[in-house]
Amino acid sequence: MNDSSCSLAALTGLLNALSSQKNQHSEDKNLSQREVLKKYLTKSEAQRFDSKTGTGFSLEEFSKLSLKVLSSAGFKVNLESLILAELEKNLRSNDRSSSDFIFVNFLQSAATNDAKVGHWALVGAYDDKSKRVLILDPDREWYEPYWIASETLLQGMQSKENSGGQARGYFRVQILSD
Repeated sequence: MNDSSCSLAALTGLLNALSSQKNQHSEDKNLSQREVLKKYLTKSEAQRFDSKTGTGFSLEEFSKLSLKVLSSAGFKVNLESLILAELEKNLRSNDRSSSDFIFVNFLQSAATNDAKVGHWALVGAYDDKSKRVLILDPDREWYEPYWIASETLLQGMQSKENSGGQARGYFRVQILSD
């Protein structure tokens, strides 16, 4: 939607992927980022995604917001914030499950040699043999999904946010069955 909404784009993508697993019909269209803002967020939460005034979200803030949105959308969710040392173990576990999703928050320049800004994306896959992670980059104007070394991703997650100096990192969302 804009330069301040990569987390919203990643969350919208996850909502659409999960909704397609529920008995969705061909006439059911995917949600847009604007529809997610209107349907699931308060006005003050939605303003955080504004391209001019938006401040983005810390790891803790976005994990809480994701829990709220996914729960409101009818998904039973177990949210787990994880420490960086467990990254590869959790990537392996995530890669074996269709109900396990990992959001990563990293310094974009670590992965793309682009802007030195925080960036949110979903993990698409993990290749344990090559130790590479498939990043489903929500910035579809400039990037296709790309593979990066897990060590590079870890370095990007170990950076601090510019606003507030909070740590970046990742969290895992597990969709629980009824």
